[in-house]
Amino acid sequence: MRGSNLAETLTNRVRRGLLVACILTATTTSFNSPGQSEPTMIAARDFRLTRRTLKPSERQAIYLELIENFIGYAEHTGRFTSSNTLEPGGGFFDAAGSGVTWFRGNSNLCIAYAVLLGDCTGRKEFTKHKIPRSVLLGHLRKTIRSLCLANKNCSTHVPESHSWGGPSWQAAFGILGAAWAAHLMEPSLDEDTLALVAEVLAKEADHLDKPIPSAVPGNTAAEDCCWNTPVLAFAANKLSHDPRAKKWAFACLMHEYFEKRGRLWLILRKNEGLRFFRGLTDSCWTSSP
Repeated sequence: MRGSNLAETLTNRVRRGLLVACILTATTTSFNSPGQSEPTMIAARDFRLTRRTLKPSERQAIYLELIENFIGYAEHTGRFTSSNTLEPGGGFFDAAGSGVTWFRGNSNLCIAYAVLLGDCTGRKEFTKHKIPRSVLLGHLRKTIRSLCLANKNCSTHVPESHSWGGPSWQAAFGILGAAWAAHLMEPSLDEDTLALVAEVLAKEADHLDKPIPSAVPGNTAAEDCCWNTPVLAFAANKLSHDPRAKKWAFACLMHEYFEKRGRLWLILRKNEGLRFFRGLTDSCWTSSP
């Protein structure tokens, strides 16, 4: 199989897998039954497959239903915590878990809330629990602010147990969701919150303007470039007036290049028919540029 055909096949399989996952997840109309605090198991009869290509509007509806169900679960099970630790009247989500840090989990929830609220602008209530729009928006704003205030690069940083921020591994995950959420919901957020996001976004982008991690046997370092690239791209576009924007844009291109190079290296190593190239990739692609 030629390289281009292999890449196309893998891409199509991933797309089909993601679509099926969304369809299967969205078939459950609620996360938990009355009186239960944890989601119920999905029954075998609820799994449905379709061979026809869904229209964009249908795919969007499935995705939004999935997000709304998850937000209903997060709200109904008390995942949001009101707290004065970072600022009076603040709050954030108890979003840490196996393989997911506190800042990454909260950032992911920010983008989920923003997508739902931003797409359904005319709705006043959400989920089967009829949660008011104002409550969801309030939780989103407080979470965005908590992420910024907990960031150690923020000028108004509050040192406490949730501190995070670059230069460190996966720090990009902490700002990307919050930055996108602030962008999508900009008309509904106050200037102070937007300024906090802009400050942390710029400082995290600065920390990513650094030597690209080198691949080593067993670790292509492609994933590092993969999650750093969108932060640099977002900062360069959203903060295009900033004198550092061109520097971020160049760093973004370099991260993207090495991310693609690392993925190709991984594909070659997994394809048993291309063993010949393993020595070449190990010797040539493990060095810093």
